[in-house]
Amino acid sequence: ASILCDMRMREIDRIEMKVKLRNPAKMTKEAAAVNGYDPEVWAKEAKPFLVWKDWLKKHIPYGHVAIGVGHNAHFDREIIDQAYYKPTGDFFKLSYHVIDTAGIALMLKLAGVIDRPAMLATDTAAFMS
Repeated sequence: ASILCDMRMREIDRIEMKVKLRNPAKMTKEAAAVNGYDPEVWAKEAKPFLVWKDWLKKHIPYGHVAIGVGHNAHFDREIIDQAYYKPTGDFFKLSYHVIDTAGIALMLKLAGVIDRPAMLATDTAAFMS
C-alpha cells in the first residue's frame, strides 16, 4: 500500500495491491505467515509491480522523485531497487532517500519525547500525546 502526499502532507492519491512475486519459492514459511501470504489469493489478486510503478509515475513530473516514508523503509527500498528498478534501467521516480519511522520512533524515545516501550509505525497516538 502507498499513500502519495504533497510537501504539506495533503493526500494526492493512494493505492493498495498485492504484487506478483518474482520467485515465491524463495519465501520462507515464517515470512509468508508474517505477511499474510496465501498462494491461492496471490494467484487471483496479485498484479505486476509495474502497476504500482506506473501509478507513482503518473503523479510525479519528469525529473522529480518521491521520498519513501515507512517502518523499515530502507528494507523496502532495497527490495524495489534490486528486483525491479535495476533490471529495467529506466528513470525511477522513487528516491534513494527514505524516512524511516522506526528510526524516528527510537530517536523520540531516547530524547524522552515518547515513553512507549515499543512503538509501531501505525501507533500515531504516541506521536500526538
